[in-house]
Amino acid sequence: MWATNPSVGLSELNADELKTRIEAARALRNIEQIDLDDLFAGDGLGKSAGRLERGKLALTRALLDGLVRHLRVPERWFTTRDIDPLFYGESESSRLEVELAGMRASMDRMLRTVEERPDLKQEIQEAFEDYARRLAPEIGKLPRRSKRNQDRPAEEPPAAA
Repeated sequence: MWATNPSVGLSELNADELKTRIEAARALRNIEQIDLDDLFAGDGLGKSAGRLERGKLALTRALLDGLVRHLRVPERWFTTRDIDPLFYGESESSRLEVELAGMRASMDRMLRTVEERPDLKQEIQEAFEDYARRLAPEIGKLPRRSKRNQDRPAEEPPAAA
């Protein structure tokens, strides 16, 4: 069983990885395997989607195009191991912005939990303090920028003595 025809080289995924990506894309679009087979059959590709997902069929250009069209995900979803750029963008700063937004949302959920579950307040407080202690040395290395002067260039942090 293999996911790609080596002579075609369409994907760097193995059969298990391709299966996982197809299943995830189907779940995202709320499409059952049998329904995807019907869509493929309508394209003249037969009931090949299910066989492809089970690793019984090699990924061809026509099948790849069918997956992209019917599951409405980028081609890279089925061809590249590293799919983070599909979610975070290509740059490291884009990825960090998304992670920072996720961290803020997580912190907001924790604050709501403290309000709803005062019995967890001590445990949550200790977790925040632990992360703050671990982050403090790294944050101290960053250039400083005042909130009033966000348009001005950042000042370099003081040199360590």
